[in-house]
Amino acid sequence: MSKFYYWFMKTFRNKEEWQIKGWVSKLAYERNMDSGIFYRANRVKDYYPGYPFIVKCMNFESKIYQHWAECVTRVDSKFYDIVNEWAKQHCEGKHRIDFHSVSRRANYGSNEEDDMDYCFGREYIYGAFTSEKDAMFFALVWA
Repeated sequence: MSKFYYWFMKTFRNKEEWQIKGWVSKLAYERNMDSGIFYRANRVKDYYPGYPFIVKCMNFESKIYQHWAECVTRVDSKFYDIVNEWAKQHCEGKHRIDFHSVSRRANYGSNEEDDMDYCFGREYIYGAFTSEKDAMFFALVWA
């Protein structure tokens, strides 16, 4: 056996896959390596190909950016944390809660057709679910 083999076995013997790949936590690894997400999508419904049920959470504290520098920071992270904790406690199937900024012209259509616009859009929280029961419960509480 080579020296590399012994070094590799000693270094990575008791580590999990997310630690070997350099992720900080298992949660960060699972969110970023989710197979139900398409990160290059331009519309919200295309962003979640693995989740058949998408619900827009009406975030009344969201704002429209007046200057390009404002889009760098998240404005409603406390509200996002509340919604995310609620979803962790009440949802049975696989789910995902995300911020998305959508363009103003898309706000008049259905939530699945919203165009993503991260510089000049209005922020909403979207819930994506694999279970119809979870999506309906989420819609009754937060939509």
